[in-house]
Amino acid sequence: MGYEVDKKSKIGPFNLLFSRAMVLKSASIESLNIIGIDTLSMEADSSIGKLNTFRKLRMIHLSKGARIRHRNFIGGTYGTIEECGREILTLGENSQISISCFLDLTDEIQLGSNVVVAGSGTQFWTHGYNHLRVKNVAPILVQNNVFIGAASTIVQGVTICSNVTIGAGTVVHRSIYESGLYVSNELRKV
Repeated sequence: MGYEVDKKSKIGPFNLLFSRAMVLKSASIESLNIIGIDTLSMEADSSIGKLNTFRKLRMIHLSKGARIRHRNFIGGTYGTIEECGREILTLGENSQISISCFLDLTDEIQLGSNVVVAGSGTQFWTHGYNHLRVKNVAPILVQNNVFIGAASTIVQGVTICSNVTIGAGTVVHRSIYESGLYVSNELRKV
């Protein structure tokens, strides 16, 4: 079937797995997940929690110790008319996507090492529309040692440098190139 699952890996009951290739090395997938992706790659001590839905994705790669917790939705456009070919999610070492997050993978999302995407309602959008209703698609890059608070929104084309904290409820609509704490939900006419 194209699966490489070592003896130390665990896959819980009641999972729906639709993947062409799966590589699990001392990793675990808990129960009640829907995983419809082309390639799933999980390194040592990485894990996927319960009740997650992954669909229309090319690849998810979890590095050593990375975790996708519970009730997350991660979806892309793979296999549709809008297919862009970059529906890839990468989590660096010891990074974590917490509970009830939404990740739009029309384009790629890369999370570096020691990144925490906290709590309920956090959203990543790799596509959007401008005022002329023209679709914009761009990747999101989050470097190392970043904490993203609950209910935050990260939009397409954003890069967040290392050693940054994003406060809860913050909308990150432009790249951050300097370490520090960022909070805001400013609405202004452009």
